[in-house]
Amino acid sequence: MWYTYAIGTAFFESLKDVAAKRGVVRFDPYAVAWAQRIYCAAVLVPLGIAFGERRWPAPDFWWAVAIAIVMMTVTSVLYMRALERTDLSLALPILSLSPILILITGPLINREMPTILGAIGVALAATGAYVVNLNRRTGGWLAPFSAIWRDPGRRAMLIVTVLWGLNAPFDKIAVRASDPFTYAAVVNAATAVTLLPFLLRRCGLRDAVSAGAFRVLAPVGVLQAISFVLQMIALSLAPVPYVISVKRGSTLFGMFWGKVVFRERHVGLRASGALIILAGTILILLAGSSPP
Repeated sequence: MWYTYAIGTAFFESLKDVAAKRGVVRFDPYAVAWAQRIYCAAVLVPLGIAFGERRWPAPDFWWAVAIAIVMMTVTSVLYMRALERTDLSLALPILSLSPILILITGPLINREMPTILGAIGVALAATGAYVVNLNRRTGGWLAPFSAIWRDPGRRAMLIVTVLWGLNAPFDKIAVRASDPFTYAAVVNAATAVTLLPFLLRRCGLRDAVSAGAFRVLAPVGVLQAISFVLQMIALSLAPVPYVISVKRGSTLFGMFWGKVVFRERHVGLRASGALIILAGTILILLAGSSPP
């Protein structure tokens, strides 16, 4: 059942990326980052009140939330900068590397050990991200790494990937100590608050709350809210590396949206990498999972 939530996460995450890409074309990345969190919180806080468990969260919840807020504040801005500066079909596959890091942090923090088949699936997903960044003209085995480092958009997304890989196990701790709805509401609302001073200093509130901005940016937050809740439910049911690897299926959707919506070019080789990512995701699904 967990993979249904994880695939749903991937789909709505990809739609959020399309909305965010449109947003950064017209508005400052700080405005889009804050709008994503505030409009997301506007959806999640009522859901948290309605469906959250009627109990005080365990002590682990608060320090896990504190870590998540710091991580989300930084990654929210970097993510929007990445979408502003590079194609969806180049930026999003880099996120497929995060499960590799989670294979290290997951056992250390959550004591979750993936099966051999699951680990192979995670490795395949990361290999697919490598292939996406190959360039026939530059060539060389190290070309994908140098390309990521030279491109400011992909470099920003690589930093996001590392931070998400470190943060995902703490998401699970917070969900276990409370429930998916409560955690989703608290962490997004708190992140919106921490982003507000940066927004005010950078470009002011108008760029995020005007009527024109609302029409463009509110869908970013609403789609993020749906994706976030589905992810937290999946994390409560399955090991973190499996959930995040399937979530990275958003790369496949993102490639499609990049071609159809934004008319991105040179998608052929990138699509080959996306198929490898898909193969890795299928292996993860076949590996299944035991209850955490």
